[in-house]
Amino acid sequence: MARPGEIALGRMERQMRLACFGELAETEIAELLGVPVGTVQSRTHRAQWHLHHVNG
Repeated sequence: MARPGEIALGRMERQMRLACFGELAETEIAELLGVPVGTVQSRTHRAQWHLHHVNG
């Protein structure tokens, strides 16, 4: 069974693929994933923070 952290990372990964490779707007990603735009924005921010701090 997946842990909540793993589930969250999987969702962020899918979102980032849509944003980077699908060249979709935040509103389009939100609609595809069935989440509010604010959720897309916070996940994107969190992923960018994580990449910056983990990869130094």
